[in-house]
Amino acid sequence: MRSTILFSIFALLFLASCAGDSSTEASNNNNDNNVVSESTNTDSYGNDFSKIDAHGNVISIIDNHDADLNDLRPGSEGDFIFYVGNRVLFAVNTHSLTESARVVLRRQAQWLKKYPDVTALIEGHADERGTRDYNLALGAKRASSVRDFLLAEGVDFSRLDTLSYGKERAAFFGNSEVIWAENRRAVTNLN
Repeated sequence: MRSTILFSIFALLFLASCAGDSSTEASNNNNDNNVVSESTNTDSYGNDFSKIDAHGNVISIIDNHDADLNDLRPGSEGDFIFYVGNRVLFAVNTHSLTESARVVLRRQAQWLKKYPDVTALIEGHADERGTRDYNLALGAKRASSVRDFLLAEGVDFSRLDTLSYGKERAAFFGNSEVIWAENRRAVTNLN
């Protein structure tokens, strides 16, 4: 009898969770008036990773799975990724930093100055469109833009290296503007 009641409760909870329309729910629960649509693109962990604002700009909400986020000790890679952010995004065919990128990079610079023994490799990436050579050059310019900003914020040159992967190491795979936008990035990896 007891197991039948428990089974019935779990069955009702399961059916209730399946009954809702997720797209309607997502739009009803969205408190950000500037967000007009949400993507259905997910990363390899099944997490929805971006929204698009009223101007068509991608708002990144990627969870960073690159490091052990169970280790959030001050000065750790998890601390850097979780509290500071290790990546910035770029518009199509440009290496110019957006204001939101500058905000992240200022936090990176503050963190790097606080932990002077840490060095970093800045990777430049591009989306899959364009030739291999063009995207390698664009990735190099993106990595250099990040490095130059960090230098201007007071991080020592000897602590920063750059590397371009062009379109060779996509973070996400697929053919949509949302996915391409997430792949147009620079990632600051700690050594």
